[in-house]
Amino acid sequence: MEGALHLPGTVVIRDAHTRRQILKAAIGGAAGLVLGAPIRGLAAAAQTAAAITVTGQLSDDLFLLRLPGEANVLAQTGSGGVLLVDGGSAKAADALTAHVSGLPGGGPVHTIFNTHWHPEQTGSNERLGKSGATIIAQENTKLWLTTDVTWSWNGQRFKRLPKIAQPNKTFYTTGTLESGIQYGYIPDAAHTDGDLYVYFPKQNVLAVGDVVSGEGWPVVDWQTGGWIGGMVRGIETLIAAADEATIIVPADGPPLTRQDLVKQRDMYVAIMGRLKTMMESGFSADKALQLTAALLEQGVQVALLEQPVPKDDWDGMHQVTQWGGIPVAADETATDARAALRIVQERAAQVVNIKLMKCGIVEALDIAAICRAARLRLMIGGMVESILAMSASACFAAGQGGFSFVDLDTPLFMAENPFDGGMIYQGARIELGQIQAGHGVTPKAFI
Repeated sequence: MEGALHLPGTVVIRDAHTRRQILKAAIGGAAGLVLGAPIRGLAAAAQTAAAITVTGQLSDDLFLLRLPGEANVLAQTGSGGVLLVDGGSAKAADALTAHVSGLPGGGPVHTIFNTHWHPEQTGSNERLGKSGATIIAQENTKLWLTTDVTWSWNGQRFKRLPKIAQPNKTFYTTGTLESGIQYGYIPDAAHTDGDLYVYFPKQNVLAVGDVVSGEGWPVVDWQTGGWIGGMVRGIETLIAAADEATIIVPADGPPLTRQDLVKQRDMYVAIMGRLKTMMESGFSADKALQLTAALLEQGVQVALLEQPVPKDDWDGMHQVTQWGGIPVAADETATDARAALRIVQERAAQVVNIKLMKCGIVEALDIAAICRAARLRLMIGGMVESILAMSASACFAAGQGGFSFVDLDTPLFMAENPFDGGMIYQGARIELGQIQAGHGVTPKAFI
């Protein structure tokens, strides 16, 4: 795809990057989005319980709390104690638990939901885990909390949580508590790839974490799977779950309405349209070099600049490759093995994007062999293809090995999937281990 940028992100098939870590700088310039999740002012969390305020009583038993400089916390009180949605930072844990015990009907915390893995959502986990509370999270969130995470844009590192602080009740899709509270996975990797919502049906209140924002620009944590396309579909999931009377509680700012979600969804759709136009237009070599210079000057770490100029501009490809300071991938330029050989001879790219739909499997084997011999890195991509074609491409890349970049997400854009089997998306990962033979895809049986 002409003009596309690929940014460092999570592992998908042998350390590969996907389009979900997309256009950090371009998105920021297009609409002011924050790419890469800023941890809120954790220093403020050291303040006392008196600094915690109830910013809204949403019902007789449901309270919206705000800690200075931190995310919202939703607390439900009852005869069995307190249920929390998110728990602030670790520094605020003692103050928070003391405060909620003093709410009307309050008491000890028996359950906490982590809407995602960030420290300002999970900081109370250790304290509550030691007291025997149930810690509920989507499975991907638990995976992030059991490993060290480093943000590549600023080097900030987050150490894995001790076992006692890790979620002790996880789920994949949806769940319901005995009290009737419903919760579910927001599966399109919006803010992160482990976002969840919590719905209180009696009060008609929907807590959504950082998938939407009540103040300031929304955040997309591309390092742990979030991306702008996921934000669009994630908000659409929430719109479908709400009605006009639903009170929607974001991680930041005051409660929202369903109409607020519609406005945010429409904003993201507009941003996606601008990005698509920009990515598909292609640059001149001079424009591409101006872009790379600006990115490097701002300290933006870009993993890949894909097809920065039109496919027949061989001189432009060479110039950007030699002088851009960012690895260049040939996509439309790399039509077949002969073109791949010319790319090597003219030093027109450091990466070649192989698309089976473009060249076929036999030609793809030749392209891969040429690139390996010339020490060019490999990328596997696709056109607008179904899970059938994408699974074949994923198996090709996994079987060949040595692919540094993977861009096989087009089935996610399709309204219906006419197939069973094949590769499985797990957040920003592609799983192939369940395939027994071939590409593993069979047509669905329609009656």
